[in-house]
Amino acid sequence: MRSMTANNLQSSIAQAFDRSHSGRRQSATVDRIYRAAFGDDYPETAQPNAFYSRTTLQRLVAALHVGPGQAVVDLGCGHGGPSVWIAQQTGANLIGIDLSPVGIDLARRRAAELGLGERAHFQVGDIAATRLPDASCDAATCLDVLPFVPNQAAAVREVVRILRPG
Repeated sequence: MRSMTANNLQSSIAQAFDRSHSGRRQSATVDRIYRAAFGDDYPETAQPNAFYSRTTLQRLVAALHVGPGQAVVDLGCGHGGPSVWIAQQTGANLIGIDLSPVGIDLARRRAAELGLGERAHFQVGDIAATRLPDASCDAATCLDVLPFVPNQAAAVREVVRILRPG
């Protein structure tokens, strides 16, 4: 019964994010609000769903220490905006994982539009059980997602498992 409850919770969360991603992409008003709030610091190609400025994303890129040939995983990638931006800036390969099929579809389209289709791969999945090989990623991001994960400890253990040593 417990796993059924966890599955129902996960499905409910996925549906909520499906609605959010669909609404964000269809709302010119939301885009205008973000542009007005950020001004020149609006990261246009990232189209964030949260308040991430270009400066914030540049700091994240610097902290990740990745470049061409390396792999970044974005756990809870949503529509892929910030992680696609990171892949663009660094030349790194990108793996995005999210519960939302709508978000994953938007992320795939966005990456293809920006010419990153060969370096960016997205999959619907659970960030606490990614099915990625051990030590297969050089860096990981998880922006504004962990509070929504039912088993946060499992998600953190998964990050540790998939990161390369060092």
